[in-house]
Amino acid sequence: MKRYVYIGALAVLPGLLLGGEVKVEGLMFGDYYHFTSAQDTINVQYQSGFWIRRIYLTFKADIADNFSSVINFEMNSPYGFDQSKSATLVPFVKDAYLKYKFYDQALLMGIIPAPTYSVVEKVWGKRYLEKTPEDLYRLAPTREIGVGLEGGFGILKYYLSFGNGEGEKSEYNRNKKGMASLSVKPYGDFVIELYGDWWDRDSSKDKILGHIFLGYDGKDLGFGVLYAHQLIQGGLRDPNRWDSIRVAGVFLRSKFMDNFGLVLRYDRSLDKNKDVLRQSYVYFPSDTSFHFGLVALEYYPAKNIIVSPNVEVIKSDQPNVKPTVISRLTLFYRF
Repeated sequence: MKRYVYIGALAVLPGLLLGGEVKVEGLMFGDYYHFTSAQDTINVQYQSGFWIRRIYLTFKADIADNFSSVINFEMNSPYGFDQSKSATLVPFVKDAYLKYKFYDQALLMGIIPAPTYSVVEKVWGKRYLEKTPEDLYRLAPTREIGVGLEGGFGILKYYLSFGNGEGEKSEYNRNKKGMASLSVKPYGDFVIELYGDWWDRDSSKDKILGHIFLGYDGKDLGFGVLYAHQLIQGGLRDPNRWDSIRVAGVFLRSKFMDNFGLVLRYDRSLDKNKDVLRQSYVYFPSDTSFHFGLVALEYYPAKNIIVSPNVEVIKSDQPNVKPTVISRLTLFYRF
């Protein structure tokens, strides 16, 4: 753990030496969970306990005029019910980039946020409850090692990036990934986004992802509708075949009586998706399409603190398969 403290100190050292302001901030969220129902009645059903799903510790430093840097560390509890894999929280570098601002644009270099989630994540605003659909169903990483360019002209906003395609992981091949998000705010808090990417991969296994998103990002009311479609190339034996993974989702979030909120969400996965098996803390069926639903009541006891009883339901399209029901009491706070 000491080495991460040293890295954090090094991250803010340039700002301190150059007389710039260094900000330290973070957040934490976790749950008491109970698998109320599951197809695996031996290993999963009725399992319960406490886990910390995410901790962020973020350092932000102003280095010089128009230059700033961000280093963000993430820690989370290992998931699953295999005792041999039980371990303490493991920190790693989530973000590490230099930003150069010019006019109304910005150039980012390093481990940067992926354009895939730049609009949807903001409008959703409930990451402590659940990931956005493309993240939850493992269609694309949330980070990228490379360069990005973001900015806008009036109601038009854009975010472009070019990088390795491996998320926060180091590169191991010559292939690269390009991503582009284009959004417009036609009226008030309404936003429309078009997104697309192409990941050039070895052995003719390229991936192409696109989505369209319509949302309303109000302070006390927000909603969104997302449709995403990913194409996966068939490999060297069948490079002309492209398999599809289609996902649709809709959500509503609202705040009422100052201290309470309600969140409703429904996702529909329309195709088989073996990558959902890599989502270790929720059990999704990988060999069929499925439904996902979330209902949450929120209580805001103080600024930057949220307590939320919530329920997630996953229903397979295969007959005679029990739905997975996860009952949770979630705590979120920001500091």
